Amino acid sequence: MHSSSLGKAVQLNDKMLPYEPEQIGVGIVHIGLGAFHRAHQAWYTHNALSKSNGDWRITAVSMRSQALAHSLEAQDGLYFLEECDAEGATNTLVGSIAHSYSLRDKRRQIVEALAHPDCKIITLTVTEKAYHYDPEAQGIVLDHPDIQEDLEELSAANTVPGLLVHTMNLRRQTGKPGLTILCCDNLPHNGRVVRAVTLTMAEAVDPELAAWIEINVAFPSSMVDRITPAVTEEFARNIEVQTGYSDKCAVRTERFSQWVIEDDFPRGRPAWERAGAVMTSNVGPYEEMKLRMLNGSHSLLAYAGFVSEHPTIKSCMENPVLRALLRRHLRSTAATLKPLPDFDYDDYAEALIDRFDNPNIAHSTFQIAMDGSQKMRQRIFTPTKALAQRGMAYDTYAFATAAWLRYTSGKTESGDIYRLQDPLEKALISSWTGTTTPQEVLAAIGRIDGLIPQTLAGDPRWKARVTSHLGAIQSDGMIKAAQALLDG
Repeated sequence: MHSSSLGKAVQLNDKMLPYEPEQIGVGIVHIGLGAFHRAHQAWYTHNALSKSNGDWRITAVSMRSQALAHSLEAQDGLYFLEECDAEGATNTLVGSIAHSYSLRDKRRQIVEALAHPDCKIITLTVTEKAYHYDPEAQGIVLDHPDIQEDLEELSAANTVPGLLVHTMNLRRQTGKPGLTILCCDNLPHNGRVVRAVTLTMAEAVDPELAAWIEINVAFPSSMVDRITPAVTEEFARNIEVQTGYSDKCAVRTERFSQWVIEDDFPRGRPAWERAGAVMTSNVGPYEEMKLRMLNGSHSLLAYAGFVSEHPTIKSCMENPVLRALLRRHLRSTAATLKPLPDFDYDDYAEALIDRFDNPNIAHSTFQIAMDGSQKMRQRIFTPTKALAQRGMAYDTYAFATAAWLRYTSGKTESGDIYRLQDPLEKALISSWTGTTTPQEVLAAIGRIDGLIPQTLAGDPRWKARVTSHLGAIQSDGMIKAAQALLDG
């Protein structure tokens, strides 16, 4: 059946959805129309709409892809979400997305949606690099060419901060009310990050605009968790067989989900707590736990696994050495975290291992490995510093750093060449030019501005551990080097 028949089917059979989507207005604009948004925020909002009233459907924005936005719009925003665990899978038709636009060809509609008085919340899943955040300056990288280009012609902004600043300026100029901007990316204190980049860019445009944003825009933090692999053609074919509908926007995800949100929504919000979200006054401990235990472990397995020819997290878990390395890493990571009320980190670690074992989720190590230069600080470097300050062992973190360094060479152990898919790709690859020892590699990459924290780059003990592991990886291979660490 043609994909648009999904929308027609719902019109003919209102029992396909637990509410009438056409009777619900839009109150949210989401930037970052990817698989994760459709598996997470849109799904939570769908479930909230199923259990409570409110005009909280979503206008979803893709910053790049026209194909996805066009396909979803052709399906009236409808798509199937397949939730999987070891026991099997279930499909849910999600109806929370009202419109989907690409910035490449629907800029006017997107700007109107963001500046509309009915828009009360803007949510974001755009990955770490999209914010152009400088953690040392705690603001935006104003001299980045993309930011400079946006500042020259703000109405044609192509970056996320530029689009936010432009539309907040329109709201201010036209007397529209403020709103909440909710970051859902894997960044510590992500609300503060978005606030910082938005305010520093707004200050460069007009100090009065920055003052308006400070008063009228809330920037709560949130922690999101749901493993969502890239969609394959085989999965799309299976969805059509299972449901009877051709769905170009279907998503597969794990059954587990978590969303912890700082409750700061001056103009209201969906009843996300009725869909299972946790509303709190302090997201920080949950963010830290997830970034270090799940995302940090993912990065360790992704770099060690991809270089050693393990294409998925599941295949890493089937390797006894990588599995044992993960267990040791989780134990070390738990030691860096503050206690949470009624929460057991050992139980959480075991739950993570079960999730990584999920036979129905083929999460690509190459997908997880991308943008490492934007992820290593919060996932690996910061907890390394926490362990070092307490005089505790950080060997698995030093190994994760060495595995990442080996990954930046752009070549697997069998000699296959690959793109790093990293904003610092050229600098990382060129760091290997003319280097002959692990010490030279670390020194060259350490010279990339802002990449490795100075507290680590200047620590002889840390450098010795990292270069020792990198030397073992280069001479013996990733798995033997990991086994040597476990045996040591």
